[in-house]
Amino acid sequence: MSSEMQSKLSWKSQDNPPEINAMLTTLSAEYPLCDGGKGLKLKFRKIESSDVVCNVIRSRGEVLIEYTSVAAAARGVGAALSKQEGNYSTSFTSLGIMLDVSRNMVMRVEHFKKWLRILALSGYNQVLIYAEDTYEMEDQPWFGAYRGAYTMEELQELDDYAVTLGIELVGCIQTLAHMELIALERKALPLGEGVYDLTVGAHIRNVKAYGAFKTVEVIVQTGIFSNKQ
Repeated sequence: MSSEMQSKLSWKSQDNPPEINAMLTTLSAEYPLCDGGKGLKLKFRKIESSDVVCNVIRSRGEVLIEYTSVAAAARGVGAALSKQEGNYSTSFTSLGIMLDVSRNMVMRVEHFKKWLRILALSGYNQVLIYAEDTYEMEDQPWFGAYRGAYTMEELQELDDYAVTLGIELVGCIQTLAHMELIALERKALPLGEGVYDLTVGAHIRNVKAYGAFKTVEVIVQTGIFSNKQ
């Protein structure tokens, strides 16, 4: 969204619930939004609806956003910034995207936050992280080593940031054939010989499958978002 196409918007924090103020403050890091400044006045009204996302109503000197959730309110802000108005509805409760942070495509935390801000203005309420071995695991120093792996603190920071925008951050644990690089770490993880040919319905008592099952167990217990509340 170019600056020429954006409206300058302001809001009064005392008129909004804390979660709306937090969302607006987060977006103001990049977009022309300010608390108590000049520009069209943003007003918010919470509504209940099973299909309406938000209504954006423009009038002289202000924009009223009727919303059903924080993500819906952010979608309304996106419309207001682009000088649009109207009623926005959907038949879905979740609108998400999967971001690939494997295969030498690990985003820096600040760039990831930029993606979250863009997605929030488009009404997304879910972001899945496609991660193979690009996150750190406790007591597994070689997992993600030299691959730009996220620390647990960075993932928690991103999760907290996403929440302010009404977005649920979902860690996707990739295993088995999608985890060929951890074959180099057999000393660190209990990989079995059957890690690449584990079939659907395989049982943990199967000797070849046992190591693969144990690897999944280690990742689930100590890996990405294992301590997410």
